[in-house]
Amino acid sequence: MERRDQFVVILGLVALLSASAVALPTQRAGKDEEPASPCDPILLAGMAASCVGNLVKPSEVCCEMVIASVGFGYGGTDPVPCLCRVVKEHEFMATGLSADMIVKMYRVCDGVLPVDPFMGHIRHQRGGDMAVPLSLAASPPWASSLPDDLVRTMASRLLAGDLLDYVRFRAVCHPWRSGTASPRGRGVVDPRFHPRRWMMLSEGHGLYPGHPKLHGYVRFFNLDTGAFVSVHIPLFEDHCVLDSFDGLLVLQRDHDTAIRLLHPFTGDILDLPPLSTLVPQMQQDLPGVPTRQKLPFLKSISTAATFSDDGGVVTVMLAFANIYRVAVATPRDSQWTMSTWLYSLGSPPFSCQGKTFVVSVTSKIFQIDTPLPGQVLQPPKLIATCSVDKLCRPIFFVECDSEILVIGYTDILCSKMLIYKLSDLLAQSYKHWYV
Repeated sequence: MERRDQFVVILGLVALLSASAVALPTQRAGKDEEPASPCDPILLAGMAASCVGNLVKPSEVCCEMVIASVGFGYGGTDPVPCLCRVVKEHEFMATGLSADMIVKMYRVCDGVLPVDPFMGHIRHQRGGDMAVPLSLAASPPWASSLPDDLVRTMASRLLAGDLLDYVRFRAVCHPWRSGTASPRGRGVVDPRFHPRRWMMLSEGHGLYPGHPKLHGYVRFFNLDTGAFVSVHIPLFEDHCVLDSFDGLLVLQRDHDTAIRLLHPFTGDILDLPPLSTLVPQMQQDLPGVPTRQKLPFLKSISTAATFSDDGGVVTVMLAFANIYRVAVATPRDSQWTMSTWLYSLGSPPFSCQGKTFVVSVTSKIFQIDTPLPGQVLQPPKLIATCSVDKLCRPIFFVECDSEILVIGYTDILCSKMLIYKLSDLLAQSYKHWYV
């Protein structure tokens, strides 16, 4: 069998095994018996002692207990969360730990919600169906005997899709986990680990992120699968969200206006200079507005970024819709650097793939590139022109499957919506769709 065919077969087996990490059917002793709950509070409570005194740098056994206990969706119809059952066990209470401590350790233990991929079912020696962490379960012999290069190839294929698929893959067995890179610590600086298909969900009813009724939790929505997860992000007590980039949240810290990129699942943070460092550079902007009142005009932004190949330097570019300028900074800088030029704005700026796109009032499309380390910020460059007979304002951009779409109308009355691919416009091809 050729290597390509072997890869296809193995990838199919991985899909089955990864799916079993989510919901592997329990075995039944008899036809009429109900399967046991996938949560084993006695087993997990017994593992809690390994966490005592190691809350900052928990041991592997402690993390197995944390990741399993905090799991979402365990037990199917079981209405009681696994963690609630664990903390009621005498062995857990004897440790002096609390449910809150276990939840806070989850991110430290390299958890990525939802947690159910980390669990599998095996027959425990005491009899009956029990659930234990996958690394404690017996993995198929073929899984741990695969060549390292093949494991890395499969991991990279999965990571090109959704971060969650990659996490499931690493949970299959210890060799696969140890032979692949952990997202924790690299969640922001390494674009491979960006949760690009996850979007923060607005709760509505005035329940903004950080609202006391949400108790620090924020829900996220997967654009591909429709899955919802709740993530505990205490930063919202003194931060606000300005934008998102590739699934990362662009936050502003309240007391000093510092900009921070947050990976919502790994907890990794990239610190950038305060927005207030731009105010002294705005003498010519917003004439008539007192200096101390200019800062709020900087909160309407579109974010782009470039990442060095070695993960060492990240350059972030913010496009400000209210003053028609951009600013760049790296974590090594003490202040943002404002562009000396203005861009023409006919619709809100749109950032994608390290670039920012703007449309002028004359329907000309410009591209602004985020500079790489050592490069100078360049003025916008004209990449396409849409004549009135091809596309009428208002014109907007949207990303779909890594393709940038340009959306406008057939006439000034907005009778019909038109959709072009930006790549087609660049090639002066005017294939389009009506909506």
